[in-house]
Amino acid sequence: MEGGDAAPARPGSDSDAKPPRVGAYRLTVRRGPHVERERCDTLEAAIALAADHVRRAPGRAPVEAFNRRYEPGEQIALRIELKGPGGSGGLDVLGDGAVIAFTGRFRREQLEGADPYAALRAALQDARTG
Repeated sequence: MEGGDAAPARPGSDSDAKPPRVGAYRLTVRRGPHVERERCDTLEAAIALAADHVRRAPGRAPVEAFNRRYEPGEQIALRIELKGPGGSGGLDVLGDGAVIAFTGRFRREQLEGADPYAALRAALQDARTG
């Protein structure tokens, strides 16, 4: 290495670290058979957009199916899945308006706390920094 040439960075080294790309957070909103996909640059923007979808979520009436009655609190009216650098999680909005935060994509784990948005934010930030 003559003339102070630096050795090329090896794959996997710190110099390969890339900042999160634009639209790094993906929201998938499911209302029955209807699916919408949106992107946000930051976790805060993604949580705010999710909260907007929750505010507009329709309520549900009881449903009779398979010789059983499903009350609004037993039905998922809206599911929001959030994926980004901090991992995967989301919000389930029940037919009675209750909101449940979860982490995971295939194995959902319900998050505890009075504020589902704060619980989801904390879980995805912890996954990104931890």
